[in-house]
Amino acid sequence: MLRRKKILFIHKMQFGYLTDVYKWCQYLRDDYDITVVSLNQSHEEICMPGINVVNVSARTYLLRGILFLWNSIVQILKHKGVVFVVYFKEAYVFRLLFPFRERMVLDIRTLSVSPQEEERRAYDERLKKCASKYQYVTVISNGVANKLNLLGANVGVIPLGASRSPVGGMNKSYLHLVYVGTLFNRRIEETIDGLAIFKQKNPNILIKYDIIGSGIYGEKELLQERINKFGIQDCVKLRGHIPHNKITPYLEQANVGVSYVPITDYYDYQPPTKTYEYILSGLLCLATATKSNEDIINEDNGCLVEDNAESFAKGLEVLMGRIETINRENIKDSLSGAEWSEIVNKKLKPIIENVYEGRSFV
Repeated sequence: MLRRKKILFIHKMQFGYLTDVYKWCQYLRDDYDITVVSLNQSHEEICMPGINVVNVSARTYLLRGILFLWNSIVQILKHKGVVFVVYFKEAYVFRLLFPFRERMVLDIRTLSVSPQEEERRAYDERLKKCASKYQYVTVISNGVANKLNLLGANVGVIPLGASRSPVGGMNKSYLHLVYVGTLFNRRIEETIDGLAIFKQKNPNILIKYDIIGSGIYGEKELLQERINKFGIQDCVKLRGHIPHNKITPYLEQANVGVSYVPITDYYDYQPPTKTYEYILSGLLCLATATKSNEDIINEDNGCLVEDNAESFAKGLEVLMGRIETINRENIKDSLSGAEWSEIVNKKLKPIIENVYEGRSFV
């Protein structure tokens, strides 16, 4: 029997809570022997048959970090295949210790989205320096590669994806919005202001809005104040944090997914996970016009708006005019190439094979 090729993934999150790596493993495990080194963050344990997970835990943050690096080094020493390191601050250490080790890839899933310019610049500078030490680099989008000036034959793109949801028929009698994600640094209060404007202009149109997520600095309380100010408690509900595996009922009830991030240079090239997930769940997507969203949204699957309340209200009017003529399956089909199975088979596997053979990506 032929021995299967091996892949080692190293990432500083608990296994199952970085969707990209979890989905890569899911669609690679039939063809490769896979080990994952991850950091136990006290979340509910997620297992996957066929995947060897080294889940590092310790009582203190410092000790966890030391043991994580130690276990990663041990696995690299034992490993004879491709090593994927999903960027974290100390990822450069592996190249210092293994400068001549081939088949090592640094993967970059995100740029800094800190509202502080100095923090963004420092984070992105660390990214560049770390990437310069690796023979191979993969990124989530061409925009991220360009932003970091990562150009060359050994820079590959593994885009964001989503799973096609089996969610069924769509309610077409009224607008039912859902937002899923963090409340921190997203200016979600502007969507509430926009809904209030829409309600004022269209008092007879029924509209509902579920906001799912939590904040850091009192964002939920700010949103509730906004809701109370406009007297739209019957329309807008703050649901708080809901685990990912319990969100499906909200997607089934909704017909519009809100993908709202400020239009800034640091969000512009960062593909928003929820845009993909909404569309592949069959929801129309009301999204801010970042460059990443512009690549995804069209008349078949949603509407682009500016990052202000007035534009959001106009977007609601546009979607209200379309709601009777669309269906979930057509919306899902608009992003069929973005399903995880497609991304793994057409993007990730060729990259893995090129690294195995010592070839460039282009």
